Amino acid sequence: MTEVSPVSRSRILTGTAVGLFDACGNHVLDDGPITAIIPGAPATVLADSQRIYFVSGDRSVLRAAVPAGSAATCLVRQNDSVFVGGDGAQLWKLCDSVLVEISSFALAPTRADWHTPWGGPPSVMSMAADDDNLFVNIHVGGILRSTDRGESWQPTIDIGADVHDIALGRDEQVWAATGAAGLAESRDRGTTWRYHVDGLHGTYLTAVVVVGDEVMIAASTDYRCTDTALYRFDGRSFERCGVGPVASLTAGVGSQQLAASDAVVVANTSTGVATSDNVGRTWTLLDETSTLSEVVAVLEQ
Repeated sequence: MTEVSPVSRSRILTGTAVGLFDACGNHVLDDGPITAIIPGAPATVLADSQRIYFVSGDRSVLRAAVPAGSAATCLVRQNDSVFVGGDGAQLWKLCDSVLVEISSFALAPTRADWHTPWGGPPSVMSMAADDDNLFVNIHVGGILRSTDRGESWQPTIDIGADVHDIALGRDEQVWAATGAAGLAESRDRGTTWRYHVDGLHGTYLTAVVVVGDEVMIAASTDYRCTDTALYRFDGRSFERCGVGPVASLTAGVGSQQLAASDAVVVANTSTGVATSDNVGRTWTLLDETSTLSEVVAVLEQ
């Protein structure tokens, strides 16, 4: 089994129920549980859905608090701006040390159709951005795109696809892990989509990341995710990652639990935090944990 290189290992951050740790087990942020992380220098960390920190090395600085009565779910950086998604399909922008609500999002197209299967309010589940496009995934409400830093919004995918995670590839490529239609791919920034399912044991997808020229996903047969498997996709076919600590997974791998940078992948699985230097062909167990839902792993770029 491939060993994780010292360079790769040094870039791994792990969020847990009791704070943020580096790959050597050092406690770099004593606040938890960790809800989400944006890789970078500094990394942007969301703790307990309420507090946003900037973390660099062993230093952490509290930058902002989520407005009272709200809960944040995910983060994304676009150029020098940080956007924060939340329950109730709320969206904020971090301005200095204050979260400012993106008022245009409350008027976004199709918002009246957003829902959840259990009847509660929808949430922002995942986000992605490049220099020119901000994509916001609502569960359940499809993916909204803004080309003007959140001033206006355009719907991109059918709400019924039930998107759980999004990732951006090269040029205008967008990938979406859907619960109803497998892996969705757009080559025109979300204007049109095609779906990939052949070779999957189940089409209920919960996470997607881009790894160089390939894509890695987490798939199950239904929402219970008791038969989760990781796959890599080269644009033509899926290959199951069925070795080592990812061979048999009994819990889901969510959008905050699968991350990639260059050719290195980090996955939080039912057996612990696993890493791969070769797009999932072999894996090393970095850390063992018995509480999947309380751990997030990412790479610090």
